[in-house]
Amino acid sequence: MRLQSGYRPCMSVRYFYFCGHEQFGPAELLEHAIAAERHGFEGVACSDHLQPWWEPGESGHAWVWLGAAGRATSVPIGTGVGAPWPPVVLVGARRRNRARRPRVWKGAQPKELYRDDWHEPAKMYEYAEQRVSDDDLRQAIVISSDPEAHINGARELQRMGATIVVLANASGADPLGAIEIYGDQVLPALRGQRVQR
Repeated sequence: MRLQSGYRPCMSVRYFYFCGHEQFGPAELLEHAIAAERHGFEGVACSDHLQPWWEPGESGHAWVWLGAAGRATSVPIGTGVGAPWPPVVLVGARRRNRARRPRVWKGAQPKELYRDDWHEPAKMYEYAEQRVSDDDLRQAIVISSDPEAHINGARELQRMGATIVVLANASGADPLGAIEIYGDQVLPALRGQRVQR
């Protein structure tokens, strides 16, 4: 693998791994978080949903899981986009988790992106089908088993000024294998290190 000429890595960019509660159960996600840290990811983000996006699916409680992830890892942990929990639930969860490890954050999104009917997977799917084509999705995310495609996608985010890039295995196929490939090939290339093949 060769680095593109003229590319200068931004050393202030950090790479986090995304643990999807809608894809895997809590125990599996804990394995993913531990493996991500071991393979060089600098943080772990997770989804925070009240129920799965599709049936059958998973729906672990993010804030309980973050407590376990905080015990099992030493990297920053937190949620990406989160559910509209009552503030008292979030404050209590964050305080309990911070008492163990002061490195938890909560992601947020604008209120206009929350939808009352998104607790129903069928309506969520219908909404997405009406607004996002397969071509739109292919252009928005990297869909490839080629590490070079992932390197190029992350570099594009760097050029746009990202300081944290959260990498997710959206397909769900072999997450531990994907984490290992990122640790062996993708992350070293992004950090300007020589990649051994």
